[in-house]
Amino acid sequence: MDAKRPGTRPMPAKPDETAIFAEKAFWLLKTHGWDMRANSVVMLYEPSANCLVGFEAFKMEYMAWSEEEKHKEKGKPVRVFATTAWAMNAVRLSIAGVRMRPDKGFPLYSEGDEIFKNTYRRPQHTEAAGCVQLWLDFMTHLIPDQTEREWFYDWLAHKYLNPHIPGVAVVMVAAGVEGPIYGTGRGKLREILSRLMGPRYVKPLDFDLFAGKSGQAVFTDWGAYATLVVVSESKDTVDSGRWSSQRAVYERLKEIVDPRPVMRTFTSKGRPAFEAISSASYLVFSNNFDPLQIPENDRRVTAIANGAQMAPEMAQALDEWMEVPANIAELGRWLESSDLTAFNPYTPLKTLTKARMQAMSRSEFDDAIADVRRIVGAAGLFTRPQIAAAVAAHMGGGEGANLGGMIRSQVRRATTEAPSDIDIRVELPGQGRQRVYCWIGATGPRLRSKEVAAEMVKATERRLKTGDPGSAEDMAAEMRRAGFGTVDDDESPSFK
Repeated sequence: MDAKRPGTRPMPAKPDETAIFAEKAFWLLKTHGWDMRANSVVMLYEPSANCLVGFEAFKMEYMAWSEEEKHKEKGKPVRVFATTAWAMNAVRLSIAGVRMRPDKGFPLYSEGDEIFKNTYRRPQHTEAAGCVQLWLDFMTHLIPDQTEREWFYDWLAHKYLNPHIPGVAVVMVAAGVEGPIYGTGRGKLREILSRLMGPRYVKPLDFDLFAGKSGQAVFTDWGAYATLVVVSESKDTVDSGRWSSQRAVYERLKEIVDPRPVMRTFTSKGRPAFEAISSASYLVFSNNFDPLQIPENDRRVTAIANGAQMAPEMAQALDEWMEVPANIAELGRWLESSDLTAFNPYTPLKTLTKARMQAMSRSEFDDAIADVRRIVGAAGLFTRPQIAAAVAAHMGGGEGANLGGMIRSQVRRATTEAPSDIDIRVELPGQGRQRVYCWIGATGPRLRSKEVAAEMVKATERRLKTGDPGSAEDMAAEMRRAGFGTVDDDESPSFK
């Protein structure tokens, strides 16, 4: 799965102070461009987002690179600066923006007629005679389950070989029956990965920023220039028990985490917002069993269980091991040798840790709406007030009343107006005239009469009162009595 790596152009050697003026000016042309949108000079060979500099600072840095024009008919000779020659030269590069594109060459790449500065330069690990045995021992300690550990090896290898592909996010949970487990060694893992993938591209991030709970969360450019984002402890808050708060966090995470490289809009402090492809993968550390509210149909997260507290002797040995560049180089070669034929970076691993997290994430509302859907049936027709009232009743009435607005909002998200050939509204006691709805994704015949719609809605009301969904045969009989014929009737097109 290792694609051909894009090329890296080495930086031209910088002229010494004895070099002629033309050589210095030419070096500036080869190593600096101009970004009109950012109103800044771009240092082309700086392998990070810290590559923009104001023109005045640029002039000051190279002020000594100047000479006097000696051929003047009148007056004193004029001093000419290399930076001025750079600015006035027609071949000076015009840069359309600064992006991180691990799938493109360094330091520049083109899209259409525009040239972009690429901040990504793949780390080079060329040292020999390293050893990975301590890494393997460490990972056996950190991820005790063999299936989870081998999956993580593949996830890491794929990321190392294909830094432009995010893949699913990984949540590591260090918790036991007695509560959180501290000192398992995940901080050591982050340090090792930073050395392996490059400290410029491995970004530590506070969970509040990740979840959008901080005032600084409006600035998201950290995700534009990272290949790996390591999120520090995700912890409970005063709102963590509230369904609305928990679901809001997951909705925020859906905006950030996507297994595929997608175009996103990033905001920067003091600079215009910009669009770029996000290559960031996410590694989230937690000491809680339920750090995130993950729905059952999630496709973004793999949750892995961590082991016990690390022994001081292993921690010291790891510190010494990672300080040897040859060991990091050997780890890179070990990952490059991985067989990824059967690995899919877009599919999460099913684990007990994730299943437990999902079970703990289910709120009373989730259970209530699932019960109501089961009773109404996949092909049932109803009004939205019917469903909202039924969900509130399943939640005990009191909390349902307090969450009335939230319930109505979520019912709107789960339902859609039933397809019909005419404007159909039905009237139920205490509800007035209401439109007829079905579940999003449901299939069934189109509505062609108000009488049929009314009968189907009344049938839903009967099921909700008894709590008995009946059998599939009962549903088919109900539909025939209402005038539908059968669900499979070719003369009755489906909702979809």
